[in-house]
Amino acid sequence: MKKRRWIYVLRALLLLLLAIWAFAPGFLASERPLLVLREGCLVYPAAADTVGGRVLLRAPVRFDPQGMDRDYSGYVSPAENRRRGGTHYLGTDELGRDTLAGLIAGVSASLRVGVLSSLLALLLALLPALTSGYYASEKKRAHFFVLFCDVFFSLAALWTLYISLLTDNPAGIFALCATILPWLFVRNRFRTWCIRRIPRLVFRYSPDALLLRITDGYELFPRVILLLVVFAFIGWKAGFLALLLGFVGWPFFFRYLRADTMRIKSLPFVRAALLQNVPAHALALRYFLPSLLPLILSLLPFMFIAAVLAETTLGFIGLGLDPAEITLGRMIAEGRTFPDAWWLLLFPSLVLSAMMGAFYMLGKRLSGRFSEEK
Repeated sequence: MKKRRWIYVLRALLLLLLAIWAFAPGFLASERPLLVLREGCLVYPAAADTVGGRVLLRAPVRFDPQGMDRDYSGYVSPAENRRRGGTHYLGTDELGRDTLAGLIAGVSASLRVGVLSSLLALLLALLPALTSGYYASEKKRAHFFVLFCDVFFSLAALWTLYISLLTDNPAGIFALCATILPWLFVRNRFRTWCIRRIPRLVFRYSPDALLLRITDGYELFPRVILLLVVFAFIGWKAGFLALLLGFVGWPFFFRYLRADTMRIKSLPFVRAALLQNVPAHALALRYFLPSLLPLILSLLPFMFIAAVLAETTLGFIGLGLDPAEITLGRMIAEGRTFPDAWWLLLFPSLVLSAMMGAFYMLGKRLSGRFSEEK
């Protein structure tokens, strides 16, 4: 029992380290001290000048990812750094930036993009997958007026999101939410009123077939071209890549969650609840979502791998995050451009391979464990 507790503690510490690494890399690589006691007050983040203060905490790597050391500029190898007695243990690049600090910043960018894009793809796919699996063998009535309003609000949402991201103004998103949320509340009542008053414009459709056709059409469009087109209109926006990759990757979750939703619906206790006319939202919260959680946890590592590989590929060809931000893809591209600087190609490749292997093993282990429980 004590051994299991230690394992849980180690896992919690590992998750905490990954969270710090992803969203606060300055705790791991920073030239400035992290905490200084000056005149009886704690200063954070501390300035580089610590005169009159006592340094209490420093980062493990005492170099900024963008910091330039002129004495070690021009591709200094790890062996040359050791001969000079320096502290750039993995060498430097052309501008004298520390490779180890760059690796920390690059892994931080990959973790941040991978986590955010995976969660966004899951959120985008969850409701359509539940709807498609729940109404797999049923047909619903719809009205052309309601369909027109749904298309109008969807296009308005995409346009408002585009303008907000382009101008860095979140006011448009709040205005859109204030408009769409009332529509979502009155949509069912408006649909019922239209069906009763104007029955000639009523038509029947299968939600499952419609969502499957939308997913098939979406997957037919080349994703690389979609990324390039969006970047051509949006430009370089830090953090926007995670949103874009999440929007691109939602079909990965959709098909698995749809199939598992159909399996859960055929279970005896769910069929008994259906016979008692339990509302669909109550079924989703009480039965479907808890039963889908093991599958979701086993799929997240694989989606993370796909997102990180996409971010690294875009960084390798010169796209991706803000050009001022260091990424593993750009470090690998620089090492490929200058073959003599082998450490710029070797160390980022090893770190990327190790990260992909670790998350692949995590996904395989979760898949095997949850399949045994079933």
